[in-house]
Amino acid sequence: MWLRCADRCQDEVLDELRELAWPLDGDLVPAVEELEPDLRDVVKHCYLKQMSYREVSAALNVCTSTIGTRLMRARARLRELLISRTRDVVKP
Repeated sequence: MWLRCADRCQDEVLDELRELAWPLDGDLVPAVEELEPDLRDVVKHCYLKQMSYREVSAALNVCTSTIGTRLMRARARLRELLISRTRDVVKP
């Protein structure tokens, strides 16, 4: 049941990341590329390939709970990257 909820929440999180990236005209993908490899892999599998936590855990050979943890860390890092880029864009 938790997995279904987590999968359903993926769209909401992706929308949040898009909102942060909106003023940056496409900086979301470069920001994802800046993530550490383990975080980047989870983001790509979950959001770009639309895989469930269970599918990603099997593909990456890690526990399902690790997927959630890595996504949480990835979102936090992406938020930092995108906010810092927004500040750079706004600077005179």
